[in-house]
Amino acid sequence: MRRLGLVGGTSWVSSEHYYRAINEGVAATLGGSHSAPLVLWSVEFGEFARLQHDGDWPGVAKILCDAIPFWLRTYNKEDIPDKIPGTDIIGAQNDRDFENSYACLQKAYAKSSGYSCFAKMYAGWWFRQVGGSAYVPKCPGYENEDYSGK
Repeated sequence: MRRLGLVGGTSWVSSEHYYRAINEGVAATLGGSHSAPLVLWSVEFGEFARLQHDGDWPGVAKILCDAIPFWLRTYNKEDIPDKIPGTDIIGAQNDRDFENSYACLQKAYAKSSGYSCFAKMYAGWWFRQVGGSAYVPKCPGYENEDYSGK
């Protein structure tokens, strides 16, 4: 099994829920004491909630931006992230702080050598959307088309 990267919910309670659900699913599928190899990036909820309450969307976006390279490095689905509900972390960051999206995505794209094909496609497409120049690979199922995002 590949190691799964999980950007935890915006509280430890939801992170615990995701962790439990993932591992219960693995145990049910593989049996007995099997569990998912995973790494958890946990958002500090007190700070996140304060920033949201204060309307500090650039601060919220920075927290998401810090998590993007980790999330992309551990993304292992065989499809594009924005087509899977709840996985469009770059879209969430961009919606909250478009002005800093270029620098955020430039940092994430620079680290793309360890990303899956779909993570590279997603990061490259988003980097192009905010004005960057990036190679966007053609992943399985998308060989004959240009990925145009949403």
